[in-house]
Amino acid sequence: MHKDCSYILLYLGLAFFTAGCVHHSITTSHQIVSFADVKLEHDEYVQHIEVSIKHGHVVSANRFLDDWDTEVQWDNPNLQFVNLQAMHFSNGLANVHKLDGFITVSPDDAYFDIKVTLSTESTDPTGRAPRTIVLGKSQLVFKPQNPE
Repeated sequence: MHKDCSYILLYLGLAFFTAGCVHHSITTSHQIVSFADVKLEHDEYVQHIEVSIKHGHVVSANRFLDDWDTEVQWDNPNLQFVNLQAMHFSNGLANVHKLDGFITVSPDDAYFDIKVTLSTESTDPTGRAPRTIVLGKSQLVFKPQNPE
């Protein structure tokens, strides 16, 4: 009888351990990336965007802009870059929401991180110097991609 109780406790312990592991699993669902509000000055335009993705990867590019170059670099298994560059000043973005949902990413593990660097320029009459705005993961908006 004592031996039967030991087996039951062993099975219950394994079931509890397994359930505990499931609770701490990493979600790797695809996430559509958008921007939170980014305050640009009057006559200030985003000319270059660099997206740095650590421990994740781009699943799809969802939006391309006219007269912008887009390039994906993936030289390191845990680091990927997406670069977007306006080919002419007049095609710069006065509002980053024009790119909302521009990529879908998939985290590879718990170390997933993403950073977006915006490079801006202003029109000549303002006299402002170019500016760099860095947005961390907490300053971006993620929306789960609906499974098809």
